[in-house]
Amino acid sequence: MLSENAVRGKYKVLAIAADELEVLGTVTPTKAIGIRSNRIGNFYEKMPWSWTCPSPGPSLLQQWYLK
Repeated sequence: MLSENAVRGKYKVLAIAADELEVLGTVTPTKAIGIRSNRIGNFYEKMPWSWTCPSPGPSLLQQWYLK
């Protein structure tokens, strides 16, 4: 039988693992369609889209400009 300290240690490891767990995808998202003006400069040709990088997250609005 495990000692009380060993059991506490296992629960600590499980608690840390639960806190550090990132999002696990089970299905792929549907394709998203976006519309942008040809007058906007310094914008991606293809925008990444995911849970961890919500659009337009990887780019800053401050970096765009009107041509």
